[in-house]
Amino acid sequence: TVGISRAHCRAWVDGELAFVEDRSSYGTFVNGERVAGRTRLQPGDRLRLGTPGVELLVVAEAGS
Repeated sequence: TVGISRAHCRAWVDGELAFVEDRSSYGTFVNGERVAGRTRLQPGDRLRLGTPGVELLVVAEAGS
């Protein structure tokens, strides 16, 4: 099991900035740090959903 909820997290773009917000009991992590509230995403960040989870690499900023 990968520990991902149906509505695990919310990701959105505000202008040229991208954010993620955890909505799960399994955790959402950016660069190994658990997200508390919302966190800005930047190119090169590693976004992991769940434990042990699935990892995604952020490759571009919003609007790029």
